[in-house]
Amino acid sequence: MTRAEVEKLIEEQYKYIKANHSNYFTYINDDNLIKRHSLAIAYHESKFHENAKNKNSTAKGLFQLLDGTRRDIEKRLLRIKQTDYNKVWEAEYNTYLGVAYFITQYHRYNGDMKKAVIAYNLGSWSAKSSEGYFKQHKNYYKELFPEHYKNEYGEVGTNTTNKKKGFK
Repeated sequence: MTRAEVEKLIEEQYKYIKANHSNYFTYINDDNLIKRHSLAIAYHESKFHENAKNKNSTAKGLFQLLDGTRRDIEKRLLRIKQTDYNKVWEAEYNTYLGVAYFITQYHRYNGDMKKAVIAYNLGSWSAKSSEGYFKQHKNYYKELFPEHYKNEYGEVGTNTTNKKKGFK
């Protein structure tokens, strides 16, 4: 998929989630910030390949959702008891789940974007919340947003892929 196609999917799913799950939007003051981070996650996770499959895990689709995380999102957020397993391969549904999961992490960590991004990467709802654990996994955030990493830590990230692809 192209970046524009993924941006459109994120925009559509974000609006739907906001309209139907407003309780998760307590800490969101800037809709574009969430969309931008969602786009960066999709790019980092799958390079916008809707059929991406991780050979080392059950992660699949644009947002590389693990089976357990997918089931948790469907059960806890969407209140769906059972879905068609293959639906996760649909770009629109995968985007819906991925953005919804990211927003819940953002809400869970009281609007702390760095923790939300890292928690997304850790998978499911069981990410440990200790500061030490997040510090160990800061490289995921650093890879997505090397310029943010520089601003917060005074260091320059080594991965410039996102910058080259137009991520700001």
